[in-house]
Amino acid sequence: MKPRIYFVLLSVMLLALVLLACSLVPQSLLPFDALNQSIFWQLRLPRVATAVLAGAMMALAGVLVQALFRNPLAEPSLLGVSSGGALGASICLFLFPAQLFFLPAFAALGALAVVALLLLLARRVLQNGPQHLLLTGIALNFSVTAMVGVLTFLAPDNVMRSISFWTLGSMAGTAYWQVLLMFMALCLALLLVAGGWRQLDVWMLGETVARQSGVNTRHLLYRVVLALCLCVGLVVAFCGVIGFVGLLVPHAVRLMMGMSHRVVLWGSLLLGACFMLLADMASQLLLSGVELPIGLVLAMLGGPLFILLLLRVQTHGWR
Repeated sequence: MKPRIYFVLLSVMLLALVLLACSLVPQSLLPFDALNQSIFWQLRLPRVATAVLAGAMMALAGVLVQALFRNPLAEPSLLGVSSGGALGASICLFLFPAQLFFLPAFAALGALAVVALLLLLARRVLQNGPQHLLLTGIALNFSVTAMVGVLTFLAPDNVMRSISFWTLGSMAGTAYWQVLLMFMALCLALLLVAGGWRQLDVWMLGETVARQSGVNTRHLLYRVVLALCLCVGLVVAFCGVIGFVGLLVPHAVRLMMGMSHRVVLWGSLLLGACFMLLADMASQLLLSGVELPIGLVLAMLGGPLFILLLLRVQTHGWR
């Protein structure tokens, strides 16, 4: 099936899920009286918009991480990028509990610090193969998560509850100004990388090949890292740690549409938004009267899918 058909199908699916989430989940808003109108405008619509943007941004971050390290198993959570954002948000909550406006900046700086450290380690580790870089990222993830745990242990009760939010994740409670910031960050990230899809394709062949082909690798890396930090930092700041989306969605898009980053970038945006909306609706419907953190739902869905991914790789390879 041609990629254009997949784009149409994903767009229709996303529209249907948005309408379903806005009007029927967790319960129908009919009749659309004054109370239901208030629920729609103040609760449902910003939550759905947040889920769409968060899914698209984490899927884009997954594409960029996998391209950056030339490893289809790479993912922001596995490499510690999401944990770095959570650490930055936790430091902000610990030091400035009343200044929540600083949260996005601290989360973005935390994600940037982890990516920068990975890039510093990459030149040595990649000499032994990309799998060593992935293991390095996992070890870094454990270290950063431990630092978040220390802050949680030392924090007062009210701050501890706030930090726990970032580690579990939720789409609830977002405001329109947060949705606007996420939308602006996504647009800026796309401006940074969307025009360089050919360069990303060449980069996947190796840094030496990319340089010989005329690609300014340093400039490309700066753009990819900045876009990655914008996406992960804002999502972690407003929604908490979101895992598995950046791993599963780009790979699913490659299976459907091919390996070219021209289709992988845009297809991942649509499929990531759909996947996050489904997970958010599941978090509201799985238990009656109780909303599960979306991080738990994604972990329950992502774990088995990750095992299937590994089995598929073992049998057929990445192509």
